[in-house]
Amino acid sequence: MILNGMTIPDSFLEEEVRNDYTVSAGMKKVWAVQIELLEELKRVCEKYHLTYYADSGTLIGAVRHKGYIPWDDDIDIVMMREDYRKLQEVAEKEFLYPVFLQSTYSENAFFKGYSRLMNLDTTAVSGHDAEKGFSHGVCIDIFPLDRIPDDEKEFLKWKKKIRRMYSALYAYAYSGGSPGNKPYAYVRQGAILAYRSVIDRYGYMKLFKKYEDLCCRYNNTETGRVSYIAYSRGKAKHLWRRCLFDTSHEVPFEFTTINIPDGYDERLRVEYGDYMVMKRAGTTHGEMVKLDAENAFAAQCGEPRNPENASAEKAEGKEHPWRIIGKPDEISYEEITDVLHEAHASTADKGMHFVALTQTAEETRKRLGEDGKFFVALARSEDGSGEEILAGVGAVAFYKSCKGWYGKGQPYADIKMVGVRNEFKGQGISSALYRALEEYAFSRVDLITMNTAEDNAIVLDSNARHGWKRVDFRSWSKTDYYSVVMAKWKDACPFSDAAVKRHYELSKAKTRLLRNADGKRRGVVVLRK
Repeated sequence: MILNGMTIPDSFLEEEVRNDYTVSAGMKKVWAVQIELLEELKRVCEKYHLTYYADSGTLIGAVRHKGYIPWDDDIDIVMMREDYRKLQEVAEKEFLYPVFLQSTYSENAFFKGYSRLMNLDTTAVSGHDAEKGFSHGVCIDIFPLDRIPDDEKEFLKWKKKIRRMYSALYAYAYSGGSPGNKPYAYVRQGAILAYRSVIDRYGYMKLFKKYEDLCCRYNNTETGRVSYIAYSRGKAKHLWRRCLFDTSHEVPFEFTTINIPDGYDERLRVEYGDYMVMKRAGTTHGEMVKLDAENAFAAQCGEPRNPENASAEKAEGKEHPWRIIGKPDEISYEEITDVLHEAHASTADKGMHFVALTQTAEETRKRLGEDGKFFVALARSEDGSGEEILAGVGAVAFYKSCKGWYGKGQPYADIKMVGVRNEFKGQGISSALYRALEEYAFSRVDLITMNTAEDNAIVLDSNARHGWKRVDFRSWSKTDYYSVVMAKWKDACPFSDAAVKRHYELSKAKTRLLRNADGKRRGVVVLRK
């Protein structure tokens, strides 16, 4: 993998003794992948005027070794929250597969309080995370810095709230959402049961967003301190003066450069004391049980990769091991239904029981309607036979008259039944299907819609970045969740953002008042004089 025209020097990949420590050729390959990821991060930061800083062991290495600490195996980066959020916003269109920005929003099973810029064609699995159903690739860690209050009493009260909410999310995420699932011995089963009611009340992604909002509470105030509070939850060694990060400069790092804060000395002494004295120390992510810079991780459970990672247009000019076409006659509705069943099985574990999970082949055909069309993703077999495998599906149905306020009376199309088999997730297939369905629909109508569960943050956020608007809030029979209806117009949205938001919020309030999540009407008492 060569990014930005950068070539890794051959000598860099050789085994080497540094400070009486042998760095293996295998570890050098891992370093090379991480430096390529660093170059990708630098490219995007420069394009969008974002500032990043080397941190922790990487910062020590840059200052003391002009590169890696010999026994280190990762790169740590920090960014101010505003820049961190901008990076998340542009990640989908800027990072081409196999580069992927992993966060709780892109992979719900990943809960760390920070993000990882990852190469999905590699493997890096820590002992803590070996059984978790998210992507495990060589990566660099990116931590958001948030302002924290200067008043110590106020800080301690706020920190207590953060730790309480983090405990609920952590216990749920690292128990698989079930008291019976115990990948970590130190996640107490009593804590899981206690916090389960909190998760059930808010929903996992809603609570995570509340957690981030809580961590960002003081970012609009001129406080004098910062911390990666969402990750470390207020540890004293991770509290620094904000002014240490006001300015920065580039320094040599291996055969490239890296940005460091001008206040690096004080930042490092707060956490490490005399950081110029070399000490062997473990990493915060735990011991690696598998590390491979040349082969992708084969996930053993859950959803291994982000289904919304790469879109078709951002990978233009790149040859994919799959193609998107209209459904050929030889692919049956039974085969399509099998894909939908597999694709949506994992969402059921998160409390989203989509209709497609249990529908029959005949119901699949009926939902398409007389004038609808399926698109399919066909992936090339890895055995060299040239055979193609049905990897993903998506449909668009057409209707004569929209009943919603956002398109009353006009013809429209509805995108539905999009799913990708687990083994092919993370290759951009889902996004490519959405874009193909949009293009086809807009060749016939000026308005398209889709709906999904309100907790399906991956799809909702991805579609919002592609111009979709939340226009309605519904509950349907045969489901156990509330649905968000999104719309997109061929030309610009004909309504102001304020009008769209007002209609959506009114619809949301009305639906919650009158109907349960399964579509059944609530009992309403009418008082009469």
